[in-house]
Formats: sequence, structure tokens, C-alpha cells
Amino acid sequence: MREALTAELDSHVPADRVEADALRSIREFLRAEPQPFSRKTLSGHITGSAIVVHVDGPEILLVRHRKLNRWLQPGGHVHEHDASVLATAIRETQEETGHAAGITPWLDRILHVDVHEIPVRPGEPAHLHYDIRYLLAAARNSPRIPEEEIMQAEWFRELALDALDLDASLKSAIASAMKHLKGWQMADGRW
Repeated sequence: MREALTAELDSHVPADRVEADALRSIREFLRAEPQPFSRKTLSGHITGSAIVVHVDGPEILLVRHRKLNRWLQPGGHVHEHDASVLATAIRETQEETGHAAGITPWLDRILHVDVHEIPVRPGEPAHLHYDIRYLLAAARNSPRIPEEEIMQAEWFRELALDALDLDASLKSAIASAMKHLKGWQMADGRW
């Protein structure tokens, strides 16, 4: 998995200086850390997440995280059985949003990368998530939220996203997704 992710990172073009710094940090971490995908690596670990777009139109699926009380993209930790970080992003999206099937990659490459700190929690020190973000597509279904960490999952139109208190990195990832999708948008608002 390390070699495949390294190749993906080598071909990724960051959207701005902040993302370029995150990309550099992730490359260094991946090169230096013996177990970069393991949650047991206490300084941090690689995670996979997704910007999920509705297959029929310009909506983004976000999840409201219970402990952080914030809207975030679905995503999380790499598991040993995950074949790739993209597989992690798909699995985590399914788990966190209740979309058991029908989640497909929109791009065959990384959309965005980010490094962010996770605050200290019981039994877990503060650490970094080296987050690899992919662009996925899904159809609308009735969300079933099985995750303890997630309060709700909701689709948002592009204009509605502006009213949310999203962090700068998530806004950048969504902007990257919208840039890729603009070429696909048709007059009736469908992709």
C-alpha cells in the first residue's frame, strides 16, 4: 500500500500553498514512518476520506461529527483489510453515511490532501491525521447512521455550504471537487 500511495502522491498537483505543505508532510511521514497506516502509530497515521457528490446534481454529502459537533467529509482510519487508501475512503463513507452500496470513485486519483491535528481523547494522545481525500459519487438514499461518532449525514447544495462553519481545508477540498465537476455540469443542473 505504501508504494501505491507514494505513486499517487507523486502525481498529485496541490491546489494551493497550504495543500502543497500538507503534501510534503505526508510524503515525509510516509517515507520515514515504519507503520504509517497503523492507528497504533501514536504520532499520527494515514487516513482516507471523501468528498461525496450526488450523481444527479450539484450536492455534497457531509456528516456531522458528534464529538467535534462539526460538519466534515466522511472518512477515517485505514484497516488492515483495506486494499488501498481509496478503499478506506469508500468503506468509511459507507459506514458513516449508511450508503451500503452505490459509492463509486469519480476520479481515479487523489482529489486533495490535508494534515490536521486530532485532540487528545481518553486513551489516545493528540496526534496527526495525514488525510488522503478522494472524489466519490453516490445516489441519494435514506441515511442510516450506524456510527457512534456521527450525528447525521446530509446533502448540501453548493450555495448552502457557504452557510456552514467548514474549516479552510475542507472548503479547499470542496472547491477542488467543484472545479473537476464544472466540466460535467449540464444546463439542467445534472452532471
